[in-house]
Parts: sequence; structure tokens; C-alpha cells
Amino acid sequence: SSVCPILRTWAHEPWRLALHRIRAGEREITEVPLSSASLFGCSLPVAGGNYYRQFPHRVMKAAFRHWVKTRPEPFVMYFQVWELDADQPRLSSSSFLTRVRHYRNLDKMSWVLRDYFKEARFGSIAEHLRIAPVEVASTVSSTVAAAAR
Repeated sequence: SSVCPILRTWAHEPWRLALHRIRAGEREITEVPLSSASLFGCSLPVAGGNYYRQFPHRVMKAAFRHWVKTRPEPFVMYFQVWELDADQPRLSSSSFLTRVRHYRNLDKMSWVLRDYFKEARFGSIAEHLRIAPVEVASTVSSTVAAAAR
């Protein structure tokens, strides 16, 4: 998702904090924001690889459990495949902040994900929206073909 509720972003549009549809003419998309927790009126992301690596697991897990108990929407989480490679090459030419965001606690991701997968069943957004994989594949194929013309 490109929608990451953070701090007061979308405070004036609270409906954007949950899975929703947006219409543009005859077309429609489903926007799937990352799950967030509210703290003192601010949204804090609690469902992403970088957030899992930077913040204490106990805090993130408590936010996850609270979400599951109190929200009807699915908990939306993500991680990048490269976050599972703790031994990846290090680029020293990047800024300090970039190095922290990219490399800090990479060894934590594997066990964090295993812990979440033991506690809950996860699936894809397509599964949740009941979009058959064939439909997704054919839609992507036809879109790519149309763009190539």
C-alpha cells in the first residue's frame, strides 16, 4: 500500500485509515492502508518491516493484538524480501539515517515474522477481496498488453 497513516495524516479523512474503494469515473480501485494504532490522536504505523525492525517487538505485538480484538478490518502488514537477508552487502556511501532504516535489526525480521505467523492466519489482499488469482493475472496481462499498443 502506498497509504501509510502517520501522525495526523488523513485526520480529516478517517475513512482512509481502513480498506476502502475510490471511484474515478467508471473505474474503481481498492485502497489498502497499512494498519496503524492511534496514540494521543495521532496514527502510528504498526504493520511494516521497517517498523518491526525499529520498534520493540513487545510494543508492536500489543498493537497487533489490540487491532485484532477491536477492529473489523483485516490487519494489513508488509515486509520487503530483502529484510530477510541479514547478511546482505552494506553500502557505506548512504546517509546515516538511510543506513539505520535499511540495515538496523535485519536479523530480527525472521523471528518476528515467525512469531506473527504462529499467532494468526495471514493471506493476501486478493484473497480477502475474493479476487481469483486468474482474474488478477488476466487483468494485469490485458493492462500490460493495452499499454504496449
